[in-house]
Amino acid sequence: MVHNSGPVAFAVLVILLLASIFSWAIMFSKWSSFSRAHTQSQRFVRAFRKSTRLSEIAAVADQFKPSPLVAVFTEIHDEYQRQNGGRGLPAIPSHSNAPPKLPQAKLSPRWKAA
Repeated sequence: MVHNSGPVAFAVLVILLLASIFSWAIMFSKWSSFSRAHTQSQRFVRAFRKSTRLSEIAAVADQFKPSPLVAVFTEIHDEYQRQNGGRGLPAIPSHSNAPPKLPQAKLSPRWKAA
C-alpha cells in the first residue's frame, strides 16, 4: 500500500508517524513526571507525619520538590510567617494527627457570620 501511494500520501504518512512518535514521547514524559511526583508525595507525607515541628518540615521540603504537596505546604508556611512576623509555625501536637490550631483571621463585621 505504501509503495503504491503518491508523494502527497507518503508525506502525510510520514507526518502522522512523526506526530505519533512525538505524542508517545509526551505520554512517557508525563507518566515519568507523575510517577516521580507520586513517590515524592508519599515521602513528604511520611516525613510530615514523623516530624514534631512544622519548621523542620519547611527546612527539608526542597528534598521533595516534585511533589505538589510541597508547593502547598511552602505557600502555607510562607503566608503564616508573613502574618506572624516570621515566627514560624507552631509545634504539631504529639498526641494526635490533627494539624496545629492556627489563629483565626480577624474579619470585619461585614464578613462575620450572622
